[in-house]
Amino acid sequence: MTYTGATCPVCGQKFTDQDDVVVCPDCGTPYHRSCYKEKGRCIMDDLHAQGKEWENPIKPKEQAVRQETIRVCPVCGHPNQANAENCENCGRPLLPGSMPPPSSYGASEDPRQAALNAAFGQIDPNSTIQKVSVRDVIAFTQKNANYFVRLFKLLSSEISAMVFNWSALLFGPFYFLYRKMYRQGFTMLLMDLASYLPSFAVAYHLMPQALADPSLLQTMTFNTSGLEGLISIANLVGYIPFILHLYCGFTANKKYFKHSMNTLQQISRQYSGNRMEMERQIMRAGGVNPVAVFLAVLGVFLLFAAISAIITITLLP
Repeated sequence: MTYTGATCPVCGQKFTDQDDVVVCPDCGTPYHRSCYKEKGRCIMDDLHAQGKEWENPIKPKEQAVRQETIRVCPVCGHPNQANAENCENCGRPLLPGSMPPPSSYGASEDPRQAALNAAFGQIDPNSTIQKVSVRDVIAFTQKNANYFVRLFKLLSSEISAMVFNWSALLFGPFYFLYRKMYRQGFTMLLMDLASYLPSFAVAYHLMPQALADPSLLQTMTFNTSGLEGLISIANLVGYIPFILHLYCGFTANKKYFKHSMNTLQQISRQYSGNRMEMERQIMRAGGVNPVAVFLAVLGVFLLFAAISAIITITLLP
């Protein structure tokens, strides 16, 4: 803490950066070392008797200056330097409009609070959703936090709500992997892949005909005698990917809500005595994971390529 500009209560001189300053361990009043030795004690007996602490009179001015030179993250509310391009806390880009004007909050108001109020309108960041702080929900969801806070408020209410997720409809199991719901994502991805097995079995039986007469690949006049049942199964299970994607669209929001609440409650119980570590674990567990999506897509591509290669090699003369 800097005392430059404050006044020594003994000599009445303002402290400079070069002064040797000592502080009373009881009330925090600063003195020149020589002045304190001269008195031999802290002269602020009234503060000691009332249990109060010395307050730096220049602190409000410093705070006002700092507020003019910060850029508050619109996602997590973390105050950053004015020239910062990305949030130091969550890494999200800081747009020019993400810095609220100094006049929008007073010197005594937390700039993080002001930023959250501006970002979420009527949503109070100090409120809770199923006993979970909205601030923690914001830190956990990170990307599109505005949408998810409002969604979670709705899903936690007594109103029976069904909010369709178009991203989950389009990307299916990969959406769950993107949102770090790995168990649900990989389970549905395996079901999706299993639906292609009958088609691979049909291809295995028809491949000898294609190798003997490549023109069949254009005319598609294969001899399917004895394969009618297998082809019917392949056609039937071919609807599974569509059904899965539709299921994802209808259930993704509620599943993500439940996943978020359970994870946040678990982290809160585990790190209840260490707020800093708790926030670090929330940021680590939350957010999105595009790397998992990329690896899953790559794995599916390699799996299909491997199966096709095995079928071709097996049937080659």
